[in-house]
Amino acid sequence: MLKIIDFLVKKWQYFFVAILILSYAIFLFNESLKKKSVLENPEYTEGWIVKYGITGEMNSTYLTYGYRVKNRVYERYITPLVRFDHCEHKIELCEHYRFWVIYEKGNPSSSMINLYQQIQFPKGRVKPKTFKGFQ
Repeated sequence: MLKIIDFLVKKWQYFFVAILILSYAIFLFNESLKKKSVLENPEYTEGWIVKYGITGEMNSTYLTYGYRVKNRVYERYITPLVRFDHCEHKIELCEHYRFWVIYEKGNPSSSMINLYQQIQFPKGRVKPKTFKGFQ
């Protein structure tokens, strides 16, 4: 009887790991499809930092940005490649920053932001010519 229980426990662990790997693969595939849709049908708007923080032992960063499309505000949570550590405890320091956001035409909730280059007023309102830097 113990052999049967031991066998089931071992198989359950493999099944659980397989489900985790499959779930992550599906997540990555969906993110890839969203990114492709945004890049194929882009519309531009300005975005801003809503929330920024550092968490965990590895000092992982997270950022929520906002943007407006037709008087509706959207937000998206990302793990940015650019750090704004001075904003972690005082978000007011970063609220005035503006960045280009591209979103999918017809689906504004699907978006990407370019945090590498701030929009400088008034001459900085020229739309980017490439999608380099968007995440």
